[in-house]
Amino acid sequence: MTKTDSFIENRIKWKAGGYKLSSNLTVYYKDLSLSQKEFYDQQIKNLSIGTPVLLFTRKRDDSWTIIGTQKVAWYSTQKICSLDYLRFQFMATDDVYELIYNGKTELNPIKKLEWDELTVLDTENNKLKIPSYNGSDFFAMWNILRMVINLTKN
Repeated sequence: MTKTDSFIENRIKWKAGGYKLSSNLTVYYKDLSLSQKEFYDQQIKNLSIGTPVLLFTRKRDDSWTIIGTQKVAWYSTQKICSLDYLRFQFMATDDVYELIYNGKTELNPIKKLEWDELTVLDTENNKLKIPSYNGSDFFAMWNILRMVINLTKN
């Protein structure tokens, strides 16, 4: 069964509603001001992410992530990237990635509420980092991405 953009958008909004998100750092895309929407639309215009639903930003830099109905797009370290949900192979924190793929034997003592970046491995084994604000916003993004990946694969 093919899921429509409208169906996926509603599921993303439903999932996001279960989290206490930072009101000034994570917003529904439709609630952006006209100037903000024009800025982000310009950034993602050639990425084919479907309907943009959620925007995650960070305080410490100008990184952002947009969850769309077809892809996730982000800006970090002077580069805009996107990834189709069908191309996700692995997604977790960098520590877990290092344990699984590089044989690291210890976890970093970073507190969970300080995590602000997901490490992703795509189907071509490219290691990517998707930024978010820490705390509830990070876990919301992670779980929303997990849900959308499962929706698109099934």
